[in-house]
Amino acid sequence: MALQRSRPSHSLPVTPGCPIPRKVLPAWLFSIVLHVCLLATWAALTQLQPRSQGRIDERPIQIARVASLPDRARFADRQADAEKSQVIEGNEDHSQPRQQPASPLPSGMQPPIDLEGVLAEMTEGVSAGIQVEGTGDVLRGAQGPMPGRSLLGSSNSRPITVDLFGVSGTGTDFVYVIDRSDSMNEFGRRPFQAAKRELIRSLESLSEHQNFQVIFYNDFPKPFAPPGGGMRMLPADQTMRKRAQQYVQATRAFGGTEHVSALSMALRFRPHVIFFLTDGQQPRLSRNQIRSLTARAAASGTSISVVEFGTGRAVASGNWLRALADDNGGGYRYFDVRGGRIDAPIDTAAP
Repeated sequence: MALQRSRPSHSLPVTPGCPIPRKVLPAWLFSIVLHVCLLATWAALTQLQPRSQGRIDERPIQIARVASLPDRARFADRQADAEKSQVIEGNEDHSQPRQQPASPLPSGMQPPIDLEGVLAEMTEGVSAGIQVEGTGDVLRGAQGPMPGRSLLGSSNSRPITVDLFGVSGTGTDFVYVIDRSDSMNEFGRRPFQAAKRELIRSLESLSEHQNFQVIFYNDFPKPFAPPGGGMRMLPADQTMRKRAQQYVQATRAFGGTEHVSALSMALRFRPHVIFFLTDGQQPRLSRNQIRSLTARAAASGTSISVVEFGTGRAVASGNWLRALADDNGGGYRYFDVRGGRIDAPIDTAAP
């Protein structure tokens, strides 16, 4: 009798007619295979991407150099300096268009005034005038502009002597600074009417070879700025004188008095002569303010002549208006507005 082999107890019974089941792959082995495939795919993708780490983009950089001035800033591009240095003698680069120089102003035309501009460097020299005392008036001899400046105009026009209420100055460029504060309306508006009448007469003595400007002021200055003329020295031709006459006749007096801003504006026009007319001893200018105005006048070669309206006799001492004229080579004259010298109004328009 044949011996029957015993089968292990864990062996599955074999059913006749059924296929033998295959062995299942362990889970840990499947996980390893999957992670290896993923790592290989990631490595292949990173090889295809461009490497930008560690690189610095090269871009042209322009450096601006700033030079500060008292009232403006000027910028100069260093790249322009570098391009200039690359130009070799005989082999100039014509690839860039060359800037054309600014065209000059037409003959006889003054450049616009830079109201916020920097005054020229101060020069020394103050000329003293000859003083003549009187009982009711104080009159000094006529003076020309301060030293250091030619009397010739921009077109080499010959200087002339112009006067206002008996004080005079010589040159080609004249600025009239006229007080139009409310106090000029006293005594039946006679002071302001007389000032306008004499101003128009003085303007009529000019010709097209001279230049002028008129500044009326009270709490603030108001220069004559006709349409198309701008705030500049204006040619004293017949048309401009006519416009100035209309401007003078239409001006009215009102408000307070602020001398320094009006005189500072007049000095920025750099005239040969400033005619300054006021009835305002108050507010008086300090000695330091007069020194500052004198320094500016010396820088531009300008003389300042003063006409003062008042009541009674002229102030003999401590008169800052007289000191202003003395220090700036101009004439000085005083008028008692209660007298009969400044009547005859120039117009009948209502205030």
